[in-house]
Amino acid sequence: MPWASRSRNRVHPRSGATPRLRAAFILSPTPIAMTARRQVAFGLVSVCCCLIAGKVGSQSPSSGSSVSDTAASHVRAAERFLVVTDAEKMMNEQADEVLQVQLRRNPTASQLLAPMQAIMRKYMTYDAIKPDLIKAYTATYSESELNQLVAFYQTDLGRMMRDRTPKVVALTRAATEERMKAAQPELMEAIRHSINAQFSSVTDDSVQRSNNTYFEFQVDRPAVSLDTARTLAYPASLTGTDTGVGQVMVQFVVDTTGAIEPGTTKTVRTTNDIFASATRQHLAGMRFNPAEKNGRKVKQLVQMTFRFEPGR
Repeated sequence: MPWASRSRNRVHPRSGATPRLRAAFILSPTPIAMTARRQVAFGLVSVCCCLIAGKVGSQSPSSGSSVSDTAASHVRAAERFLVVTDAEKMMNEQADEVLQVQLRRNPTASQLLAPMQAIMRKYMTYDAIKPDLIKAYTATYSESELNQLVAFYQTDLGRMMRDRTPKVVALTRAATEERMKAAQPELMEAIRHSINAQFSSVTDDSVQRSNNTYFEFQVDRPAVSLDTARTLAYPASLTGTDTGVGQVMVQFVVDTTGAIEPGTTKTVRTTNDIFASATRQHLAGMRFNPAEKNGRKVKQLVQMTFRFEPGR
């Protein structure tokens, strides 16, 4: 078994986690536009998340003051507000969107879709969380303010704003995701420096004794690819299909000459085997500036992610 395969999930002796896993982050762009209707949707999802965190395995009612502690007219105002803002419909749409966004960002999590949906159906039904949502709105808005909001959403302008808000959110989300995509290299560089600083004094003697191969956080100057392309040509065999964007994460050892050491390349994850094959072909021609430690060139385990976009 190649060293790369044996060592990629090596538990760090100090932190108990692998360096690769410590750098795993999920970026979740937040829409800029936040109208009352969208506040309802995000409020619903937030309440649901709290319910899941605090109630899994228990069907006991929420703690704290109940809706019955609030004036009946105030509660009715909150209920009318939920109706005019299509709260139940928005909850269903938002819950499904949360799952789909996570699947788009991490296609390998598709096997978790069924249990995630089951949990959401159990704990995130509109009827189950409606009392908590009413408590949130009656605690935030006075009865008079809720009545004014209801009146506004019953006007032509209010209905238009309610109906067009999804389009505004979709446009702003797309723009935000583009900005986050542009910022990702800088973010990953900051993460790399943070990991290096945290573990710079730690060495993995077993790895060094076996074949003198180092992790990125162990070297003074990491291996750097001379080919900066991370988006590769889309495979011709997938053109015209509904496969969509592809992503492949690979790991391998870069030797002291800057070449990829034979037999160390491993596909960590891929959205399609054809993408993985195309990535391996690309790696065959790649060269690196080798890693350095204490003024000498050393071998380093490298992990890279490549994208495949239709039309490229």
